[in-house]
Amino acid sequence: MKLKKDLPIQIGQAFRSMLVENFNRLENKIYNKDIEDRKHRTNEFAAHNSKQIKHNKTNVEKQLNYNSGRTNNLVVGSDEYGQKEVIDARVDREGESHELLSERLLSDFNDVYNTTSFVPNIDFKKLHYRVGNTDTEYYLLDVPKFDNQGNKLELKHGFAAEQFGNGNKETARTFSDRNYASAVFNGSVFNTTNFNLIGNQIKDGKIYQSDSYTDRAYRWHLGFKEDGTMKIYPNGTSASTMLEDGVVNSITAFYPIILNKEHRPDIYHQHADSKTFHPRQVIAQRENGDYVFLSSEGRNVKHRGLSIDDCYEILSANYNDITNAYVLDGGGSTSSVVNGTMINRPNDSSLTAERSVPDFLYVSKEVISESDKHLYSVMKQVGYIRKELSNLESAVLYMRDMNLGHIRLYQNAPFDQYGIEIRRKENGEDKYLGKLLMNDEVISYKPNPLSEGQIPLFQVDKNDVWFNGQRLGSAYHVTKNIDKITEVTYSGWYYMDKNASDNPYKTDDTGCYILYMTTDNHSRMAIATPLSNQKQKRRLKQDDDWQDWISNA
Repeated sequence: MKLKKDLPIQIGQAFRSMLVENFNRLENKIYNKDIEDRKHRTNEFAAHNSKQIKHNKTNVEKQLNYNSGRTNNLVVGSDEYGQKEVIDARVDREGESHELLSERLLSDFNDVYNTTSFVPNIDFKKLHYRVGNTDTEYYLLDVPKFDNQGNKLELKHGFAAEQFGNGNKETARTFSDRNYASAVFNGSVFNTTNFNLIGNQIKDGKIYQSDSYTDRAYRWHLGFKEDGTMKIYPNGTSASTMLEDGVVNSITAFYPIILNKEHRPDIYHQHADSKTFHPRQVIAQRENGDYVFLSSEGRNVKHRGLSIDDCYEILSANYNDITNAYVLDGGGSTSSVVNGTMINRPNDSSLTAERSVPDFLYVSKEVISESDKHLYSVMKQVGYIRKELSNLESAVLYMRDMNLGHIRLYQNAPFDQYGIEIRRKENGEDKYLGKLLMNDEVISYKPNPLSEGQIPLFQVDKNDVWFNGQRLGSAYHVTKNIDKITEVTYSGWYYMDKNASDNPYKTDDTGCYILYMTTDNHSRMAIATPLSNQKQKRRLKQDDDWQDWISNA
């Protein structure tokens, strides 16, 4: 039925005529529809098939098949003892009869599994990477392109709290819990001050941020096309260019390890951090479209972490068909949650606190059933149990050797300094006060706040003692012998024997103690006290020239 829509602008006879005609058409349509409905209710008794008619939570066809199966199998038999058996138990949930009860149970179990299959075919392997005396656990997670029912598994891009920007952040675990996700991984790098994401951010075909981030050449962009194809774009590529190329989701983190099937150390070695050892998060794609995630431990007493070269060796040793591999944000941000369980250890707060981040890559079912939710709630509790066990292990690791009366600081990574961080709980805030740092050469205490380049409050090395930027001078329990006054740099007590070149009492055949004082590089004084009964002598240096020794009055 079509109504007239191009009504005149002015209200008049023409306008009224068109309204009347529209109302007449509506009235006739309603009248004819009412006649059809009454005819359908009273005369048409085979207008719908049983599959079209809803009955409770199913349809009439399924319910009739089920009841028919039950009726056909209500066969009452009798064994030699006169015991009766009702073989209705061999009818499955869909009403189909099976010869054996075990076959019926197997059919129902398979049906339940297929209905509630929460993480179809997502598998992870826990492995170790060994180099010399180091040992790092890592996890390889295989995410297939299709699940075991042939449904496409889509890798999605999600924002913390389902909102872009504004400093939103959350842990991978809470994001997974809210979305009933099969697997969740941290994604982009971000500003650690305001938690805003960096680089090109596209989600579901919409550009949320276009930032080619040209000031850091090692920031490449990662895009995902509609068919799941993963593509890596060089620094300087705009979000609109990626969108025009078919990208529907994109993040920005680091750089490729493998680009178009080629190993590219020439790219990732441009970033010095690629050669150091950290927790790592890498995503790769195989020729058949399956995804692979490599997540590693690191930065703790048990696990050194991986370099990017290590990551390449692991991927190439386990897969021979990687087309692209890309380094996601790693370090303390590394988070991999599978079935509600975080499989890697967190790094913050002595390996107990999971870091909040602003975005994620994740896999979840398109339609989450009540069975899925119940199954996830069970797996989530298992995840929390694993977290508590991990926290307990971390507490034990960080309390080792306390019974010896001292603390041993173990670390596999070649840090410049080791030390103790001093903190205090103040008004509910974990306040950082300072660090006591040490290595083979220096011991120092750095209070908070300590800006970059600021000197430590206290520092000791092999030659000097410093306090608040001032050297404490030379004060030894055995006075240092010198031959010439020009050997001395710092204030303190020294000794010249009777044969010393600059000894003012050399003709008297006696040694002397020297008190050396300096205010700056241009003004210095030395006072000599002899071991004999002669008077003290002094000597001044001004404008880079030393005066002769003179006797004190």
